[in-house]
Amino acid sequence: MKAFTIMETGSLTCKPDQKLSHLMGVLDQADYRLIPVVDDDGKLLGIIDVVLLLNKSVPEYVSNDSLGALHFAPDMGVMHKEFNKLMLMRAADVMDSEPAVVQEEESLLSVASTLLHHLREDHFEPVLVVDREHRYKGVISSGTILRALYENRDGGEC
Repeated sequence: MKAFTIMETGSLTCKPDQKLSHLMGVLDQADYRLIPVVDDDGKLLGIIDVVLLLNKSVPEYVSNDSLGALHFAPDMGVMHKEFNKLMLMRAADVMDSEPAVVQEEESLLSVASTLLHHLREDHFEPVLVVDREHRYKGVISSGTILRALYENRDGGEC
């Protein structure tokens, strides 16, 4: 089974110059967790995801797990300040430019390997699928892989 046979397609994409305030609205309305960033030719440049946005919305002492060492830490005011600064930025300013990527012709086993390796490096799931010209085609999550295995549990090709 190849990546293109199980990938989820039709997700939204954004351009690198789009403001995060617009993208946050899109993520919220569409109930998406990620938006691939592509150029005018559809080539994948990076990804914006909710974990990345949250990480950039908190002070560094929170994201580097130093909060417990502080005697006093301001609360929501600091987060609002960081979040508001973030909303003025563009996708290109904050995107993860090295997301997990697989070719559309890769096997399911190869996709699973890439996904698991990327998760071990504390990156966000899922993997993005591209064609030979690196144009974005779709997305595969661990749930997508498990669903394909379940649907083919009789020993069919995976």
